[in-house]
Amino acid sequence: MREMQFARKLTPKEMEEWKGPVHYITHHAVLCPDKQSTPVRIVFNSLALYIGHTLNDYCCKGPDLPNNLFGVVIQFSENLVAICSHIAKMYHMIAIPEDDQHVHRFLWRNFEVDRQLDTYVKTVLTFGDRPAPTM
Repeated sequence: MREMQFARKLTPKEMEEWKGPVHYITHHAVLCPDKQSTPVRIVFNSLALYIGHTLNDYCCKGPDLPNNLFGVVIQFSENLVAICSHIAKMYHMIAIPEDDQHVHRFLWRNFEVDRQLDTYVKTVLTFGDRPAPTM
């Protein structure tokens, strides 16, 4: 995630000087040993409860932008050619503004249990954040 700039490590100075809202997102690994490209995926959980609240409680959903299935089928009949595509790593292509990154903090220590935790922030959208589909 660091190499692809999907997350960045916070410095102690940056953490100390930040005066805005902060939220830590829980995460866990999902093992997919048969997949060559991503044998291990990190899944973030914006719905995890902390003192009765989740990150998604504080985010606006936004409008429902996708067309309904009937509308999509009708559009296929309007033209001679239809194009369908897949956007790889779609959510990872949309940056989170720097002021909002601190509500997407997470802790990491790379399975080294004898050292202090590092604090990171997500720099791109997370699948499962309430506003992500609209953004």
